[in-house]
Amino acid sequence: MKNTESGAALVPTNAASSGVEIDKKRLKQLMKRSDREGLIWLSGWLGMLGASGYLLHLSMHPGWPTVGFVAMLFIYGGILTTSGYALSHECGHGTAFRTRWINEVLFWISSFI
Repeated sequence: MKNTESGAALVPTNAASSGVEIDKKRLKQLMKRSDREGLIWLSGWLGMLGASGYLLHLSMHPGWPTVGFVAMLFIYGGILTTSGYALSHECGHGTAFRTRWINEVLFWISSFI
């Protein structure tokens, strides 16, 4: 198939049954692995985890209402599990980082979560 705008060949994606196709050049750009981008994402996740964990700790103070503790528990748990699963999944495929050993180490650590 050809893209009518650029004339470039389109390739079917994993979602071909829904009619999703993407230009080969764009697909190559999207699939480029980088340790830098992965480490930026990892540091952001760890920062959010630390900040929400600290707020969760503060919410355990007797002066906080129970609803505040429960809300912080859901926020912390959501950040931990959703991003932890995504990290484990992508490292398992070897696509989160360019360097293989970083993928391996973080796969095992995040899989314990």
